[in-house]
Parts: sequence; C-alpha cells; structure tokens
Amino acid sequence: MIAFSVIGLVIYVAIGLILVDIAKGNNEKDFSTMETCFYGMESIFNNDPSETLLNKTILKDLKKNQAQFEVSGIHLIKVINHFECDVFSKDKKGVRRFLVKLEKNTKFKHLYKVLDISERKVDSRYQI
Repeated sequence: MIAFSVIGLVIYVAIGLILVDIAKGNNEKDFSTMETCFYGMESIFNNDPSETLLNKTILKDLKKNQAQFEVSGIHLIKVINHFECDVFSKDKKGVRRFLVKLEKNTKFKHLYKVLDISERKVDSRYQI
C-alpha cells in the first residue's frame, strides 16, 4: 500500500513538472494578422528590422539596399484577409500605402511573418 502511494506521488510530481515546463515554453504570444503587420512594419520604419517578424529575404533586401526610413508613424492598418493587410504611414511625402503579405507557420515565434512588402498608390481620400 505504501509503495502504491509513493509511486502515485512520483507520478503526480512528474506530471506537475511536465505541465510547468509546457507553460514556460508557451510564454511567446501568437500575433494576429494586424499585430504582425503593425509590429513588423514598425520595426522596419524604426530602422531596426525584427528577425522574428520578417522573412529572411526581406531582411537581406533591407541590408543589401541599406534602406533608411524617415516615417513619422503608422497612420492606419486595414486587414484584407488572414494573409494580407494595408499599412498606411506618414512621412515627408505625405501618406504612403504598403501592401503587406504574411506567411503562417506554427514554427514561427509569433505564428506569422511578413513575407512581402510592396508600395501601392493611395486610391482615394477615404483611405487616409
């Protein structure tokens, strides 16, 4: 009877330690489409690209072109679908629109990464 109690206690302690380890491992938050677009573009605009939010090809392009941004801030983010959003920013030229495409993978730290960025024409005053 005592042996069963000791075995049961060891099993409960082992399960408890496993659950604590799982809880510690999931501290990183999965971002939504909007959060990924915001934080990813913000890191680019602040001239400090985030490796956890940007695809390696974007990071290579930024380093290769030695791009420096002078953006006063992100004005608006419009989510088109789970993998695309429009980011409107303000700079010296006025309002600029960027189409941001995302990729999703459970292996990513925040579930999404920015896959592609392309500048688009601001269609109307209603987008501003």
